Amino acid sequence: MFSKILIYKTHQYALKYNITDLPDERKEHSKPKVRLGGISIFFNYIFLIILLSFIFGLNFNSFISNSLLITIVIVSICFFLIGLTDDIYSLNPIVRLSLQIPLSIYCWSNGLAIKILDLSFLNLDLKNIIIPDLISILITVVWLIGITNAINWIDGLDGLATGTVILAMLSFLIICFSNFKIELIIITLSTLISAIVFLPYNIFPSKILMGDGGSYLFGFNTAAISIISTPSNNFVEGFSLNNMYLPGLILFLPIADMTIVILSRMMSSNSPFYPDRRHFHYKLIDKGFSHSNTVIICCLITFLFSLFSIILFNL
Repeated sequence: MFSKILIYKTHQYALKYNITDLPDERKEHSKPKVRLGGISIFFNYIFLIILLSFIFGLNFNSFISNSLLITIVIVSICFFLIGLTDDIYSLNPIVRLSLQIPLSIYCWSNGLAIKILDLSFLNLDLKNIIIPDLISILITVVWLIGITNAINWIDGLDGLATGTVILAMLSFLIICFSNFKIELIIITLSTLISAIVFLPYNIFPSKILMGDGGSYLFGFNTAAISIISTPSNNFVEGFSLNNMYLPGLILFLPIADMTIVILSRMMSSNSPFYPDRRHFHYKLIDKGFSHSNTVIICCLITFLFSLFSIILFNL
């Protein structure tokens, strides 16, 4: 009921001020659609953070003293606001990127970082790599921004980004049972439930779009959770080793799609941020697949790669 009211109010506000996503030759919808669904996602997310913190016994002092949890919440709010501003005022991609970089560096400085890679799955003599701080910052920033925008870029079809986030969160939730962290459970469940609640309004034909506000919120949380949910039980110099191949598999489709699209645009002498129909989901549409079947195919690919990652994790 809370979600219904939020979405209804958001829908009315967006229509009143004409904040809609207009159709063009690249997009699939033929009529203007409200693109402020991220507002309802955001309020659901914050409500769930507070509720789950209470359920897991975190009082206000415990909450604000948990640096990792408070960092993710603060940066999530900032990413959402960047996206929401873009939904309303259409920010330049360089401006958005220039705001995301310092936020990602802030995450690194507060412990949300890729510092040591666990390579034991390769069965090599070299089982882990300790990453110098400068390179660690670079890798962490690229990962956080890359995954955030990869989720944003697959939000081209109704339900695709939402479905991908749901599958990813379920996978991370299963993996993190072996590495119980209270902040991880709270963030993962809040993101998962927010996506599940939003999905009925976002499946084809959607009533409302999540916009950049919603996709940035989902994308950043997916990126953050992918780092903290997949460390091994081994420690080197006080830091847990990150099994980054696991989130790489779970998020294979958005990562591969973004990589191929960027390389393709650059080889065509276009800006990496130039919007077009080179994305995998648009290629399926152009091949004759229906909107719904394309979303099902993409989500099935994510499901299969996620299942593979969980099997590998338990070997």
